[in-house]
Amino acid sequence: ARGSVQVAAALKLARQAGAQTLALAHSPLAPEAHAAQVTLTPPPAEATSTTPLVVLLAMADSLVEAAATVIPRADAHRRQARLLEQELDQEEERS
Repeated sequence: ARGSVQVAAALKLARQAGAQTLALAHSPLAPEAHAAQVTLTPPPAEATSTTPLVVLLAMADSLVEAAATVIPRADAHRRQARLLEQELDQEEERS
């Protein structure tokens, strides 16, 4: 429970700084669930067994896999945008 409160505090600070937040929580009533903009929780029927940990780990693994796919593409798009910006700046300087 103490860790949940600390995670919730970190999520609140991140939101105040303008970050978008996502929490993986064992319950929609957990402190981190209330602090995040988006919360993923196991189905309510699973909340009383040991299965939620497995479900949360599977969700975390899926998110890591998705991020590993998306982040490099986003970086490539940012690099391409910077190059286009530089080209436009050079054209303006020539004009």
